[in-house]
Amino acid sequence: MPEYFCEACNFKTPIKCKFITHNETSKHLKKIESFVKVEVTENPLQTKVDMLEQTIKLLIKRIELLELKQEKRQDGSQVVEQVKKPFVDKKIEPITEPVVEPVVEPVVEPVVEPVVEPVDIDMIINHIESECYINFDDYKTFIGDEEILDLESYVNTKLDDKTQQKIANGEVVWDILKDTYDTDSEKAIFKKICKIIPKESIKVNDISRGKFSIYCGEWLNPIESTTKLENLINELQLYISSLHSIHATARDMYIKDSNPDNYIKTLEKVYQGDEVKSKVIKLLLVYYK
Repeated sequence: MPEYFCEACNFKTPIKCKFITHNETSKHLKKIESFVKVEVTENPLQTKVDMLEQTIKLLIKRIELLELKQEKRQDGSQVVEQVKKPFVDKKIEPITEPVVEPVVEPVVEPVVEPVVEPVDIDMIINHIESECYINFDDYKTFIGDEEILDLESYVNTKLDDKTQQKIANGEVVWDILKDTYDTDSEKAIFKKICKIIPKESIKVNDISRGKFSIYCGEWLNPIESTTKLENLINELQLYISSLHSIHATARDMYIKDSNPDNYIKTLEKVYQGDEVKSKVIKLLLVYYK
């Protein structure tokens, strides 16, 4: 490593910038101008030569000092240029917003309630006639003009042992007959009709005046509608009375009821006569309103 030495000030340093700073100080400049190292000799000419050499050395040092100052200025200007030079980074791509697809709401189709077509009352009556038909022809005999129905033979032939045993144990195996025993035939028939005729098949206009219309391929007037319902009620009445006769016969084959009051009360529930028709129709008009 080079060492910088100022002979005038007897200053040494290995650092170049410190040596330059030292050479700019006023103390150094004063010493360097007055510094002349002359060895005294007896020869005056030699003395002049020595002084000239010292002057040359001084001039050389001054030149070196100027060169050092010039190098320092150049180094500083390079630093300034580096500071002033704008920082240029790699090209930065502009930030682009991601393309967001618009949210499309699904198209919801409106719920369309299905159109319920009314059911033809004749179709319902035909179904009930088929369901409720009980054929006693093979169990009828005649003594003179009197018809005798052998219900015990019917029970033994048509009802299996399991059904007969249920009846013997006090169970009623037909729903419409059970409803009749629990209430009466009027309520049982009303309940049955409410199950088999949809509300779309009857239009009630005026309950108090008994005005309503029932569908039979077309909407019938109140008189025609009343006739249709009365025919249906008659069919169900006949069905209930027939089931009661079968049930009572099967029960009596196993258990004899010694209480006549129970027998009479049951008959009153089963056989309510023609007045049951108007009562059932009034109940139906309230229900179908």
